[in-house]
Amino acid sequence: MELGTLHIEPTVESVVNQNLKKMNSWQYREMGSRSKKTGKLSYYNVTVTDWKIVDCQCKAREFNRYSPCKHMKRLKEKMNHLAI
Repeated sequence: MELGTLHIEPTVESVVNQNLKKMNSWQYREMGSRSKKTGKLSYYNVTVTDWKIVDCQCKAREFNRYSPCKHMKRLKEKMNHLAI
């Protein structure tokens, strides 16, 4: 009786998960505008992945996903080594 070798090909999900583990991701907290009703400042988390600004949690990014919002542009002005 001969045992055959088992060959398992990686699925797309496993390849994507392996690539995501290699990426370094962190967040900056960027100040938004003051609320007219309450007078409080709003803060938004801007996500950076592998030295590239990729996302922000503000309302402008929900409506227009493909252009950087003012918080992302402001972070780029402060941190010149990051890309948008």
